[in-house]
Amino acid sequence: MPLQLPNLQNYADVLEHISTHAQTEEGMRATVVALAAEGSPLGHFRAAVLAYRMHPRPEADVENWLRDAYINGDRALQMMAMATMLHLQVNIPFLAGITDTGTSMDAITTLEGLLKKVHELPPESLRLEAELRMTHALFQANITLGDTSSVNELSARLVQIATLFRNSALIDTYRGLRAYALMAGAQYDRSAGLYTQLLSEERPGTARFQNFSALTARALANLGSFPRAIEILEAALLNKPEDPEVRGWLQWMRAMTGLESIHAPVVLHDDWRERYGWQIEALQAFAAAECEPPLGKMLATREEHLRNVLRLSERGLKHNRVSSDTLFDRWIRARARLLLGEYGAAAQEVTGLVKPEPEDLLNRALLAALFVDLAMTPLENLPLSITAAEFQLREVFELARSLAYADANAMAQLITRWHPQVAVYAALMPVPIQEFLPALDLLVRVGPRSTWRGRAVPPKFITHLIRLGLRVPTFPLAVGGNMYFQVSRLSSAPEIWGPLVSALPVATALLRGDSAHHTRARTVLLEYGGVPEGAERAVAEVAQAAQAIAVERAPIKRLWTALDQL
Repeated sequence: MPLQLPNLQNYADVLEHISTHAQTEEGMRATVVALAAEGSPLGHFRAAVLAYRMHPRPEADVENWLRDAYINGDRALQMMAMATMLHLQVNIPFLAGITDTGTSMDAITTLEGLLKKVHELPPESLRLEAELRMTHALFQANITLGDTSSVNELSARLVQIATLFRNSALIDTYRGLRAYALMAGAQYDRSAGLYTQLLSEERPGTARFQNFSALTARALANLGSFPRAIEILEAALLNKPEDPEVRGWLQWMRAMTGLESIHAPVVLHDDWRERYGWQIEALQAFAAAECEPPLGKMLATREEHLRNVLRLSERGLKHNRVSSDTLFDRWIRARARLLLGEYGAAAQEVTGLVKPEPEDLLNRALLAALFVDLAMTPLENLPLSITAAEFQLREVFELARSLAYADANAMAQLITRWHPQVAVYAALMPVPIQEFLPALDLLVRVGPRSTWRGRAVPPKFITHLIRLGLRVPTFPLAVGGNMYFQVSRLSSAPEIWGPLVSALPVATALLRGDSAHHTRARTVLLEYGGVPEGAERAVAEVAQAAQAIAVERAPIKRLWTALDQL
């Protein structure tokens, strides 16, 4: 029996029909076929707009249907078809991580010209829908250019236009777009609040519920609220287990928090492949580099994984995208270089970056942590002083505690995952960040019997660990079966070895600060020890220099001289 179509002139009726019949891929496909078969320019337009949401997208059909609507439709339909064509020209590359500034600016010029003429259309025509679609396309073009003030204004206008249709589904769609505009303007807390409200009002399993779930999770992730974001995405998959966007974001967040298996295949769909898919692969490569003790053959394997991260991240460098994406990409590259011992190159990766927005807590925390981590290397001239870096980190957590949808504890866990030495530093610095206090359990206690969480740590391995923590070259370490067994069982979770943190790199960073920092460095070295008995001479001299500076106020130059010998 052929599908009964609604009145195609009435946009509200069309939306009701789609919400009833096109919630599944099969239903969407059947509706597109019926709309195209209707044969009119308006039927072709409706088919093209709906087909754009399909995976895979029938791009040739969409183009042909829009062309027919533009050539053979009335003036209102011509405007709608043109607005939709411009919308797709801007949005499809943007979703793949490509921003063509020229195309976006040309689209804005055309759309602003069309909007001036929309009120010349007869009132019985599709005038209101034409105004809505042109404003939406203008919104999208400004999104790609990062013009957040225009995006904010246009999203508010879209909500007002949508209310004139007196259709709750359409109004909610544009309330969702309003929440997206807030997110694009880095007002993540307000965005998360509006998305949470929309999600609570939506029926589970609908396309809008899935979309709102993904977007709510994204806003929460920028606020460090990963547990809640993952919970929302998992709930969305209960109704639609194969939803590609929800699955993609869930895998990204699980990889970010260390929950995803390093062997899990990356879930991708076309719009995700270039923009975010490589980030999941890079995070898995980071995890693979640190899933086993850094000994023997694993050191070479570790380097291969870190080099792979740099290769993968080149995909991100190809695209001129929104600044928050660029900041995250550069953090990935800088962290890989830091672990490779290329601390000078790591500093270059994060030099000259745009300043993150205040509520971009995820990027602010990761970059501040990276700057603190650089202070634990032999790099004499830091891109940011240790006191400035710890101030930035402290600011993030102060703001996180004040925002309704942020999660300071989850943010601390994230930093502990990717920058464990920094987490320890944040717990030990003169004014500690309370969320990092659990990270003190990661410190190795050096003494006659060196231990980590009460388990024995071989003395020879501690010297090796110090070199890794200072990001300097390591030497081949003779590893017997007993030693490897001892070290390999020092794990905190499946597929995560350690992390073990030596006090000496942390003390090195503290010694870059003022007298209060020096006092903390002295306490740390006394309490947790520097190097074990019989440690190699070069590493022992670093420990002696650190002790002399902390206790005797020796010049800091002595530390740089000792570090240079490593």
